[in-house]
Amino acid sequence: MKKHSTLFWVLFLNLCLLGFNTFAQDGRIADDRIWSIVNIEPVGPGQIDPNFKWDDSPKSPQHYFFESGGITVGPNFRPRPTTNSTQSELSIDVHPSNHNIVFCSANASNWPFTTFYGTGVYWTLDGGTNWTTFDQPPFGSNSGDPASVIGTDGRFYENYITNSLGMGVSVSTNNGVNWTTHSVAPNPGQVADKNHYMVDKIASSPFLNRSYCTWTDFGGANDGHAVVRYSTNFGVNWSSSINLSNTLSPGSHAQGVNVQTGPGGEVYVTFAIYDNWPTGEDAIGFAKSTDGGVTWTRNRIYGALTPNGNFNFGIRGFFANKNGIRTASFPSMAVDKSGGPNNGNIYITWPQRGVSPAGNDPDIVLIKSTNGGTTWSAPIRINDDLINNVKDQYYPWATVDQSNGRVSLVWYDSRDVPNNQAEVFMAHSVDGGNTFI
Repeated sequence: MKKHSTLFWVLFLNLCLLGFNTFAQDGRIADDRIWSIVNIEPVGPGQIDPNFKWDDSPKSPQHYFFESGGITVGPNFRPRPTTNSTQSELSIDVHPSNHNIVFCSANASNWPFTTFYGTGVYWTLDGGTNWTTFDQPPFGSNSGDPASVIGTDGRFYENYITNSLGMGVSVSTNNGVNWTTHSVAPNPGQVADKNHYMVDKIASSPFLNRSYCTWTDFGGANDGHAVVRYSTNFGVNWSSSINLSNTLSPGSHAQGVNVQTGPGGEVYVTFAIYDNWPTGEDAIGFAKSTDGGVTWTRNRIYGALTPNGNFNFGIRGFFANKNGIRTASFPSMAVDKSGGPNNGNIYITWPQRGVSPAGNDPDIVLIKSTNGGTTWSAPIRINDDLINNVKDQYYPWATVDQSNGRVSLVWYDSRDVPNNQAEVFMAHSVDGGNTFI
């Protein structure tokens, strides 16, 4: 059970619940489409309800048994417990061949807030018993938006927005002892926003160890569009930016990118499309490359399938009932590379509201492709509470256990608590995403 317990406890690391109103968009940039740039909010710490805190009371491990086996979810714990810093917007990865090595990161600042540190980094080499932790990044301050990846050779990659509001990556080849920092892309004019990062980890792939970094440009020739760059030398040098959403003609912009690789070296990027800003998301976009990121095909795969539609299934905005926490229907994607019966399946999940199969309150939905993204299933509703029960489900993330093809989702869920609170829920599929427990 060690392998499965490792897979699941890393999914349960919490976003910090200590300050939904602490940060606001940077006053230097007036474009309200931009998600990532943060600054202190004048009504910040003094307005935070002290009851909105992580419940750190001791809890026993939970054991779940299914026809195909079972999982154990251990008690919550904090890799770096502090009372004078914040850790939010987490990213995490597990070494592909040594599951005792886990690398994660978070937006970090001091508390009460005066200084934003950037992407704090935290890792364990012994399955979570001992941790090396930094709220202030050992490779230097940055503007946050963490994306953590471990390559097949054990390299740690930490991707982030730079202090000049471009895109950067820091790399360690010796488990975090030393770091080198590389520029992925300069500031496009305003900011390189809402990034994600992935490395090809399949030994048989023709593009093994190739890095892919994707984000939304604000400013410049690709303003409002999702773009991607690739590196063939471990993040040292990068291609020029390739526009992934311009042929899809978003009415406003494309945002919330997620990049993954396939079992044969394919590269997939998904993102939300905003046709009628400032309303919520109108479509899900999808881009695919089979030549290591050089050329791409692009399609709208859900929602408004033609430009400037008005589908508006998303939840972009703020949950007033949860102290103003910021929300969006940015998609999360996972790909089966297990070599099993569902090898190559692509799964994409997001929160949805007001459009079937979701109800009038936010629900978690999922679509999948069994043919490399050519066609997609109709969305299914993942959370199994009563529909239209005035409870929120939001911020889902998806992963696949590459040892067996098991699909897992995790999200915040208010079904069993007052709707100004949330717990962490999980769903699990052993039949290629057809049914979930």
